[in-house]
Amino acid sequence: MTVGDVGELQQIAERWISDARPGEELEVAVSRGVSTSVKAYQGSVESFTSATTYGIGIRVIVDGRQGFAHAGTFDAEIIAATLADARDNVSFAEPDPHNGLAQPDGVAAVVQDLWRDEVLRLPAEKKVALALELEAAVRAADSRIKGVQSASYGDSAWEFALASTAGIRSPARGTSCWVSVSALAGDESETQTGGGVDVARDPSQLDLSVAVKDAVEQATRLLGAKKAMSQRLPILLEADLAATLLGIVAGTLSVTWWCAGGLCLPNESGNRSPRHCSRS
Repeated sequence: MTVGDVGELQQIAERWISDARPGEELEVAVSRGVSTSVKAYQGSVESFTSATTYGIGIRVIVDGRQGFAHAGTFDAEIIAATLADARDNVSFAEPDPHNGLAQPDGVAAVVQDLWRDEVLRLPAEKKVALALELEAAVRAADSRIKGVQSASYGDSAWEFALASTAGIRSPARGTSCWVSVSALAGDESETQTGGGVDVARDPSQLDLSVAVKDAVEQATRLLGAKKAMSQRLPILLEADLAATLLGIVAGTLSVTWWCAGGLCLPNESGNRSPRHCSRS
C-alpha cells in the first residue's frame, strides 16, 4: 500500500460496509499515518524515531443499540473479527433513540489542500540537520544562553477515509512539520527557561529564526525579575499563553462534558435537555 493514496483507504471502508446486514446501520473509518521525530542535544542526535500506524474503527447500530470495535491493522481476517466484535457489542448496549449515522445533507464538502509530498521526500539526513542547526542557532543567539534543554524536528502525514450505509463518503489527508526548542538562560544565581516553535505544511516553509527568537526572548526577559506581592490586578496575556488558555476553556464547553460533569436544568416542559446545561 502506498502512503498518500487515500483512495486505497476509501476502498477498504467501502468493502466492509458492503457486509451490512438487513436492519443494520454500519460505519467504517480507516486511517493511516507516518511520523518522524528527531531530538538534538549538545551537538549530537539524542534520538531518531520513525513510525507508521494503521487503524480501523467499525460502528454498528441496530434498533438504537450501538456497538463499536477497532483494530490496528488492515489484515482482512482481523477486520472481519473486528466487525464481529462490534456486532457482539451491540447486544450489550442500551437502546438510545439518538444513536444513528450522519445523513447526507446535499451540501458539497469543502475541499482543503492540506497535503505536501515534500514531507515524505525529505531525507532523514536533512531532518537531523534541521534539529542540529536549531540547537546551534539558539546557543549562538545570546551570551546569556547557557544551555539548550531540547531541540527537535518532527513531521507527520495522515490519511483518513470514512464510509457508511447512510451514503456518507469522506476521504481526507494532510501533512505537517515543526521545529521546537527549549532554551536555558542565566548565570550561577538564577536560571530562566524559554521555548520557541514554528509549524508548517512542508519543511521548506519552516523558519528556524522564529523558534530561535521566541526561545531566546522568553528565556532572557525575566532574568533579574522578582515575584510581585499578592494583590488583585488586571492581567495582560501574551498571544501564545492566551491561545493556550482559550484552548483549555473551549475544551470544557462541550455538551457531553457539561451534562456528564455539570447540571442539566429542566426545560420549559420539565425535561432535562443539553440545551439547558449549567455547570454546578
